[in-house]
Amino acid sequence: MWAYRTNVESKLRPIVEIKNLVLNSPSVQSLILTKQDSIAAGEIFSKLAADIRPPVLKLFGWFLRKLWRSIYDKVVVDEKTLKKIAKWRQEQKCPTIYLPTHRSYIDFLVISYVLFSYGLEVPYIAAREDFLKILLVNHVLRHSGAFFIKSNAGSEELYQAIFSEYIKVLLRHSQPIEFFLEGTRSRTGKMLHPKLGMLKICTDTYYDGEIKDL
Repeated sequence: MWAYRTNVESKLRPIVEIKNLVLNSPSVQSLILTKQDSIAAGEIFSKLAADIRPPVLKLFGWFLRKLWRSIYDKVVVDEKTLKKIAKWRQEQKCPTIYLPTHRSYIDFLVISYVLFSYGLEVPYIAAREDFLKILLVNHVLRHSGAFFIKSNAGSEELYQAIFSEYIKVLLRHSQPIEFFLEGTRSRTGKMLHPKLGMLKICTDTYYDGEIKDL
């Protein structure tokens, strides 16, 4: 196993800094008209945002290593492509989007584990808000990069503005992001039709000239 080591901790943005950038953005501020709106915005961000903590990542990685060895004979890794990604991220300093299929809950765990094991930054991962109901697991996931998306929030203008700006802030700071294009887990093993909401936020950020590449 090669190790393209990066200083992951130095590239992470403090969650307080990200919160300030999101909540003070023009798109969000235009919707905060009262003190109650301001409190609601803070609560939305706190429930949504990931808070990556390297010590938790290392502990979770150790647990996953034990898990893989107990349920799989081997995991095949495309090292050649990983090297290309690592080189591209170092030279271009642009955000990377990982789009795995979602045929099981193993998909995103394997990707994050492989990236971490090979010294690449662990991505910020879109997870359903349902995971917040699972005690302890929700904290492990949040501190390992998961951010939690509220289902059926299309009519909630303040939530949509905060969510969209959160993704854009991560992209502007060249953070890797991972989400499932299908939006939800396949229960049949077949690919599902794509849901393009998050992908549109990412591509709009590029086409609006806020990032130089994606």
